[in-house]
Amino acid sequence: MATKEELEEQAGECQVSEDYINVVTDIVKDLGDKEWALEVMEEGAEWAGTADEFLQFAGCAVEVLGDKEKGTEYMERAKEMCQSAADLTSLADTALSMGDEAMARETYKAVAGKCTKAIDFLELGSHVKEKLGDAELAEELSQQATAKCSKASDFADLAAAILEKFADKEWARKVFDQGKESCKTGTDYQSLAQAALTGLDDKELALAIFREAEEKLEKGLDLMTLGVSSATDLENPEYAAKLFVAAASRMVKGDELLKLAETSVDTIDDKPLAKTFYNKAGELFSSHGNYMTLAGSVLVKTEDTELAARFFSMAGEAADSSDQMLTSATALADKIDDKEKAFYLLKLAEKKATTVKAFADVAQAVLNYADDENWKADIAVQLEKREQNSDLYAEFMNLEKECNTNGCFRKLAEAVHLQTGDTPYCRRLYEKAALHCNYFDDYLLLASGVHEHLGDQVWLKSIYNHMLVKWNSLAQINTIVAQLLVQVDSGREWAKELYLAREESYNQTGGMIRLAVSVFDGLEDEEWARSLYLKAEASGKLQSEFMVLALSVHKTLDDWKWAAALYEKAFDLCKGHLSFDQIIRYIIAPAAQKVELYNKLYVLAEKRFTSADDLLHLAESIHRNTNDVSWSERVYDLASMADDVEKYRYEIMESRARTVSNTLAA
Repeated sequence: MATKEELEEQAGECQVSEDYINVVTDIVKDLGDKEWALEVMEEGAEWAGTADEFLQFAGCAVEVLGDKEKGTEYMERAKEMCQSAADLTSLADTALSMGDEAMARETYKAVAGKCTKAIDFLELGSHVKEKLGDAELAEELSQQATAKCSKASDFADLAAAILEKFADKEWARKVFDQGKESCKTGTDYQSLAQAALTGLDDKELALAIFREAEEKLEKGLDLMTLGVSSATDLENPEYAAKLFVAAASRMVKGDELLKLAETSVDTIDDKPLAKTFYNKAGELFSSHGNYMTLAGSVLVKTEDTELAARFFSMAGEAADSSDQMLTSATALADKIDDKEKAFYLLKLAEKKATTVKAFADVAQAVLNYADDENWKADIAVQLEKREQNSDLYAEFMNLEKECNTNGCFRKLAEAVHLQTGDTPYCRRLYEKAALHCNYFDDYLLLASGVHEHLGDQVWLKSIYNHMLVKWNSLAQINTIVAQLLVQVDSGREWAKELYLAREESYNQTGGMIRLAVSVFDGLEDEEWARSLYLKAEASGKLQSEFMVLALSVHKTLDDWKWAAALYEKAFDLCKGHLSFDQIIRYIIAPAAQKVELYNKLYVLAEKRFTSADDLLHLAESIHRNTNDVSWSERVYDLASMADDVEKYRYEIMESRARTVSNTLAA
């Protein structure tokens, strides 16, 4: 038992709140002096700086001094010092232990203002229910938890905690319903649904969550995630398939659809559905690598060799190099056993090889896989030539990479043929030249090269058929016929067919004349040409047509008698001196024949013309072309006696004087 002096000494040595509380306790116990004990406690409280210290003083005031009022004062000061929910909870517990339930209740409510997480509210409610036994207050505090939930995972955690601490399934179900509004991704909906299944074993609720997700989610991958969960968590493959279909409708990338196809097989083993996704992915892909990946996945997941073969083929056709084509071709041969498609790609790869090594790789594959002995023989020859002339072929292939016109490819083909005689390589170069042909002359030169270096009649005919579709004027047909006669085995028969078709389409003089010239020059067929001229004569209606026909008949058939008769027909259609002069100037023939025809036409004109103007010009023409002065004078006389002479009298006199003057001068 301590004396007052000892206690005074202890009070003077106090350093922390616990020291003051111990001295206060000893003062009351040993001396029973509560008044002095309160003074010592007040001195200690002046140094207190935390809520815990004031809580200790409050407890001491109530328990040691029995001063509930002072205890409440210290509790209020402690409350002011509280910085966290834990501090306030301790304060409320202390108030409760002091018997101040009202303060405890208010402090517990204040704790809610310090809670930062949803779980904090639940723990507070649970604590209040345990300490106060007030279920209503506990629920009021716990209900504030949802306000702190912002993510789906927050609602899921909250619902789980509700079930753990309160075993309240209805409350947890409400939290799950509220949580749907916060879901943004497939993973959010999935985690919420999984929590509902785990906590409530409620598949209907989980399904409702998924259905809301199906309506709201825009990304295909999110719906795919839900589909997986539907299959695994809900054990509902039918709904999973529906979600996968919805996911596909929202996907715009081939790799996403590829993943969806694989997932649909892995989760619900729906291979037909997976194939629809594979096909849609194929529509979106464009590169060799994508198609190869697609084909490989199809083989592994569905074992559908037909679909895989289609994608391997598409990979080959999308290839940027012969190496990529070779990869596709070997996959078709080895994995699918589809040699037809493999050979097609190997032929493309053969053409696409741009280096000696690349060609050697393709050639080796052809030798390994092909069953066409001619093809293998060609490849073997080419491979041997490349091995023997590696530097030369390296130069050829470098030049080939630089070529971008049909002329460049043709010249390279000529060089290859001249220096190596490598016909298959020449063919590939001419095939590339064909891809760059745009104009008539391009195809003519291509055909000549194919004829000279390849002798390929089938290809020649296809080139000319293509040309005849694009270019079908008679002049262009004549040019083609000239080459057909030299290059194509049945060229003459083909030329006849072309000209016959043209004859059937012509019904006018001009066309028949041109065709007759073409037949005579191209086929040297005088009989056919003559029949065409006859048709031209029969259809003639204009003076100019008979003039042209006469000139052509004379020039082509050397038939002056017929030509002269045609000039006379032309004269029959002339209407005066202007059209008559056209005929006279148009006549081309040896002098004797020309003069003879002139005289005949002049006689006919003298009989026909009646106007002074026509007779005046006829007299000038006779003088100019026959030097027959008396004849021209006679025609001048006729002009002077014409009914309309007054109009032309001066012109007649002037023309006559000029003619006489020219004659005297001569």
